[in-house]
Amino acid sequence: MKQVKYFIGYILLALLLCFCKGKEKPIESFNSDSTVAKSVKAPTKPGSSFTDTIHVNGETVIFFYPDSLQDTKIKAITAENIYKSFVHEMFYQMRNSKIVIQKTYPHLKMVEMHKSRYALVKKKDGGQQIIDLNQYNDSRGMIMVNGIKAPQLTDMTNIETELFRYFKEK
Repeated sequence: MKQVKYFIGYILLALLLCFCKGKEKPIESFNSDSTVAKSVKAPTKPGSSFTDTIHVNGETVIFFYPDSLQDTKIKAITAENIYKSFVHEMFYQMRNSKIVIQKTYPHLKMVEMHKSRYALVKKKDGGQQIIDLNQYNDSRGMIMVNGIKAPQLTDMTNIETELFRYFKEK
């Protein structure tokens, strides 16, 4: 009987050691000139220079982009090759998303936001919700709105599944 208790105790201890996690460590950057590690904070998106609002009714997909001044600030704080790669990637993700929407969900309205910071969503129950693009750290992207659920920032690399989950699933 004692052996069974010890065996169970060892199993529990082993499980505890395997599944417990410590605190997450900050991302470290190593400078080639020195061996001292520094914590790197992810850069945040500069705020929009516009304060305009667009109005959104019904099932809509919003494609948003930075305004010209905001884009210049983003370009200044981002390495050139990373910036170009990101813009290239987002262009093709948005193009693919538009093609998928036109083929599978032709009833959805598509709105592009270039010079607006806010989107006022009119809900089906008569309420309203404001989307502030400065709250997102993404400079380009897509937000789905159906007037019932909360607006959702979309992973465009998995657009078919995202659209189905948001617009079809209850």
